[in-house]
Amino acid sequence: MSVTAIAEALISAIRAGRLVDAVADLYDPEAVVVEGHWSDVGAPLRGHVEIRAAYEARAALVKPAEMDVAGPFLSGPQTTDAGRFALQFHGRLVSHDGRFAQDVRSVGVFEVEGGRIVRQEFFLPPATVPVEPSVRWPAMRGVEEAG
Repeated sequence: MSVTAIAEALISAIRAGRLVDAVADLYDPEAVVVEGHWSDVGAPLRGHVEIRAAYEARAALVKPAEMDVAGPFLSGPQTTDAGRFALQFHGRLVSHDGRFAQDVRSVGVFEVEGGRIVRQEFFLPPATVPVEPSVRWPAMRGVEEAG
């Protein structure tokens, strides 16, 4: 699968709320995901099992987000099955009980090899980075009590 096709499939999965299901199709079995704002102390997630578990845990915390996704933005040399791309995200996360909400803006950088995502890393503006690395949503700066 081409880099552009992978990016477009990922965008479609995110918009449809099917990111967990897309892991097996789009990510390499040994993929590494760096999402410091969702995982313990910023530890990378490794492989399908850990990546799916993190995405399932997120889904258990918050309602499916309406996420604006811009991109893909391509970087560097692209071959038919290898290259890099970035996506820009903006949306609002709301807890299932409606008590907590947070506007989220981030940029994800994705590396593709062999027609699969092998590395993903997210970058956040300073206001949305957790106060302490071990603190998880909803105990983050920028989270407000909904009401």
